Amino acid sequence: MRDKLQGETVVELDSYRERELPKTPPFGGGGSGGGGMAEELQQRVKKLEEDVTDIRVNLATLTARSEHFATKSDISDLRTVMQKELRNQTFAFCTLLLAAVAAVTGIIAFFK
Repeated sequence: MRDKLQGETVVELDSYRERELPKTPPFGGGGSGGGGMAEELQQRVKKLEEDVTDIRVNLATLTARSEHFATKSDISDLRTVMQKELRNQTFAFCTLLLAAVAAVTGIIAFFK
């Protein structure tokens, strides 16, 4: 799942800043008695709706990624398991080393 998400692009905040917003004339500057403001408002609302759609896609992507993050308890459990395994391996190594020393000592004592 992670590989699939890495191929997706998440639009960064800078790309929103670079977009051109419709130019807003001052109030009454349209000369049409305010009729131009309604059109301008519709354009701006349309732009906002497009941006909200992009935000939803990005949020869904981030939410999907966050489902695979390790939690503090996951890390703690992993640490406990690793400590137990290291302890078991150390014990096995020491036992093997002690047996080898005993065997070498027995062989040396046998040949003396």
